[in-house]
Amino acid sequence: MDKIQVPQSKKGKMTGVIGIVLSILSFFTMPFILGISGFFTGFIASKRGAVRLGRWSMVLSSFVVVLTLLLNPFF
Repeated sequence: MDKIQVPQSKKGKMTGVIGIVLSILSFFTMPFILGISGFFTGFIASKRGAVRLGRWSMVLSSFVVVLTLLLNPFF
């Protein structure tokens, strides 16, 4: 029997959504921990086939971490 192949874009979709959620949460609390976690989760999602979600997660996470590094000395 032939196995049903799941398209690659669906394999990493949940991982991509988790990455986006971590990235958005990092804006409000624990930017280093959640930002870095969101970046790596987005990287895994992009490798599993959810390229757009993974890249968005990596971009948002990178933005939060850089913004935190720049603004942290002033607060």
